[in-house]
Amino acid sequence: MVAVGVGVSADSATLAARALAESLMESACEVKRAVGVTRDPESGVDEPVYSDVWSGPCRFRFPFVRPSDQDVAAQSLSTQRGIVSVPIVGTEAIRTGDVVFITVSPLDAGMVGAQLRVKGPFFETHATARRLPVEVVS
Repeated sequence: MVAVGVGVSADSATLAARALAESLMESACEVKRAVGVTRDPESGVDEPVYSDVWSGPCRFRFPFVRPSDQDVAAQSLSTQRGIVSVPIVGTEAIRTGDVVFITVSPLDAGMVGAQLRVKGPFFETHATARRLPVEVVS
């Protein structure tokens, strides 16, 4: 880590910290945006049609261990919230509502195929990663 002091700017410290944050992004994901719906001819079920937004390294974590339970229209639902971290550069197009598909997870193969919906934006002046609030899509 770079200490901010004489000859070291906040910008250079941020860039060094970004490199460290990106070194922790050992998983890979694809971010997609729903652009329409198509009906599966065999099942008759409507399926979303996606366009690609971004793909690359990511890190995901679920610091909120307990899912929150909701009662919606007399139906009990559970939601699990987490954070997906992606590099700052190149991910500017990611928006609320986009879906993150986990494609590689070397330390937890059970996460491959998981779908996470982006629940809000992330902005910070000296950000080391874009930390997107997400919710598990079920």
